[in-house]
Amino acid sequence: MPFDWPHPEFRFRSLRSWEQRPTDDDRRFEFFCPQTTTTVKFSVDPYQVPKEKFERIANGVLELRKKAHLQALQRAAKAGETVELVYDFESVRPHSTGSGYEVCFEGMQPGKSFFGYLGFVSTRKILNMMVETRYSFAPGCRGMFREIASSLDIALP
Repeated sequence: MPFDWPHPEFRFRSLRSWEQRPTDDDRRFEFFCPQTTTTVKFSVDPYQVPKEKFERIANGVLELRKKAHLQALQRAAKAGETVELVYDFESVRPHSTGSGYEVCFEGMQPGKSFFGYLGFVSTRKILNMMVETRYSFAPGCRGMFREIASSLDIALP
């Protein structure tokens, strides 16, 4: 059964089944797909960003999100365990509508998970989406980030 979760700032659609998980912040949303052991987290942060600062802010978002992801994994790691991340792709570019900037990175934690981040910087918000799928050879697991990102509708600006 198709999944459709509308929000005033974005719409999350998928052909897979998802369970919404509680969060402690009304600007943060989390969903879990048991079929692929994928977690997707969204956050919407209201900010007034002048257009002339889009690129600088977007580059800052890229670095901050990569750092936050690494720190979260380090906190969850066992004592003495080293966290290794391999990035396959990253980009900061103007959104195709010209209404903001798109920030993206994708990669894996070898033997543990596949992950991807997609963010948008606009004149009135920063929208974040983080996808993490437990490492598996099951069909579709490696491509979950791209599957979710391609079905996401964003309200810009």
